[in-house]
Amino acid sequence: MPFEESVMESEGWSSWTEIADSFSLTPRVLEELLWGGQTFQWFPLDEKREVWDGLLNSLRIQLRSNAGNVEFRVLLKTSEFEEARSALKHFFRLDENLEELMSFFPLAKDDYLSKCVNAFPGLRILRQPIEKVLLTFLCSSNKHIDQIRKMLGMIAHRFGEAITDGWHEYPTWQELAKVAVEELSKCSVGYRGKYIVGSAQRIAQEPEFFEKLERLPFEEAKMKLIELPGVGEKVADCVLLYGGGHYEAFPFDTWILKAVSQRYGLEGKSRKEMQRFVEEHLGDNRGIAQQYIFAYEREVREL
Repeated sequence: MPFEESVMESEGWSSWTEIADSFSLTPRVLEELLWGGQTFQWFPLDEKREVWDGLLNSLRIQLRSNAGNVEFRVLLKTSEFEEARSALKHFFRLDENLEELMSFFPLAKDDYLSKCVNAFPGLRILRQPIEKVLLTFLCSSNKHIDQIRKMLGMIAHRFGEAITDGWHEYPTWQELAKVAVEELSKCSVGYRGKYIVGSAQRIAQEPEFFEKLERLPFEEAKMKLIELPGVGEKVADCVLLYGGGHYEAFPFDTWILKAVSQRYGLEGKSRKEMQRFVEEHLGDNRGIAQQYIFAYEREVREL
C-alpha cells in the first residue's frame, strides 16, 4: 500500500469500462463500501472521493461511479483486463441477488431499518479472503477505521510482498509466524502484536486452518476462531461476515450495541437479549442489515 496519495496516471492503464451491465452504485455508496471499514486496501485519488485506487488479489485497480455505473480500469502490468473484471465481480458479489437476500427484512414495519436501507441503496457485504479479514480485524480492537488502515499499511509495507509503485500486499500468516512481536510493534500495533503473532504461529501449525474454517457451519467456525489469541466474539463475527460470507453473523461493537439498544427501545437489556432480538427481528441475513445500520449510524453520528 502506498503512504503518499496516488496520482491520476493514464499510461499503462486500460480504458474505463463498466464492471457489469446494470451494476450501479452512487458515489456515496461506493465510498462507504471501500472506505467504511469492510476493506482497507482502497484509497481516494481526489478530495471529492470520486475515484478509488486499490489492490484486489494483488491486482492494481481503479474504480469510479460514472452516472451511477461502476467502472474500473486496471494497471495492465499487474493483470489481464478480464482477470480484473472477474475479480471485481467476485469482490462485489454480483453472482448474488441482493434484493432477494433482503426480501425478508421487516422494512414495512421497521421505519428505522427502512431509513438505513434507503440511505445507502445497493450497499452489500464484500467478498474477501478470510485470511486477510482475520488480520484486519485482529488490528481493529479499540481503533478507529483510519487508525486500522494506517496500521495495516505499515504491516504490508514492512512485511508484505511488493506489487507495484509502492504498493504491498499483506503478509501471509506463514510469514507473520516468523516475525518477532518486537518487530511487529514497529507498525503501531501495540498490544495486538502478541495476538497477531500468536495467531500466526497457531495457524502455521495447521496449514489447512482456513480451508477447514470455511467448511464449518457458522457456530462451529466461530468457536474455532475464538480459540485463536485475541479473537473474541465480535472479531469472530466480523471475520465470518466479511470473510466467510456468513450473513447470520451480526458483529456487536460499541456503536452497534448503542444503535440497537436506542433505536429499538432495548436500553438496559443485556447483549444476549439484544442478540436474540436481532435474530428474531432480522432473520438469517441479519449481517447485511447490520452493515446498513452501521453505515447509517456512521454518517449521522460521525463514528
